[in-house]
Amino acid sequence: MHNEPIRILQCVDCHTIEVLPLYGDDALEYLTDKHRFPDGSRHFGNLIPLNINAADGSGERRATMADWNDPDFRAFIKKHFDEQTVTRPGHGAGLGTTFYDTRNTFQHDALVCFSKHLRPKGRCHDYKDDRFRLLPDTAAERAAEGMSRNRPGRHLCDFCPVQTYMTTRNNQAQNLDR
Repeated sequence: MHNEPIRILQCVDCHTIEVLPLYGDDALEYLTDKHRFPDGSRHFGNLIPLNINAADGSGERRATMADWNDPDFRAFIKKHFDEQTVTRPGHGAGLGTTFYDTRNTFQHDALVCFSKHLRPKGRCHDYKDDRFRLLPDTAAERAAEGMSRNRPGRHLCDFCPVQTYMTTRNNQAQNLDR
C-alpha cells in the first residue's frame, strides 16, 4: 500500500488536497461527490499524478503513499499548489506567482520606456515597433517544424499607458465609444 503510486485531488473551492490511488475511479467518484455546492453543482478541481525525482538519480518516478507520509514532502507539495494554481478569490496566488512576476516585469519595463519617451500624451512614435515584440526564442524549433516565421505576438506597448490612448482612439474611429 505504501509503494502504490498516488495522484492528488485538489479542490479549488474547498481549498483542500486529498490523496487517491493512481488507478481506479471508485475512490475518485466517492471523493468528488463530497465536493459540491448547495445547489448540487460540482466544485472546480485538479486531478494530478505526481512525478518526483528518484533518490538514486535514475530519473523521475511516480510519488507513492510513503512519499506523501513524509511531512516535508507533503508541505512542499501544498506550498507548490498554493503558489502555482488557481484558488478561491482572496486566497493563494490566483493565477500563480510566475504569471504575476512576468506581468509585473513587463509593466515595469513598459513604464521605463514610457518615461524614456517623455511620457507622451498621445501616440508614441515607437508604438508597437518590431523592437518591442515579446516573442519566445523559438525560431530554431519553429524552423525545424516547418512553421512560418510570421507569428502573432504581444508587444511591450500592450503594458504601457499609451495603450489606453490607442484603444480609446480605435474605439472612437469604429464608433464603439458609445
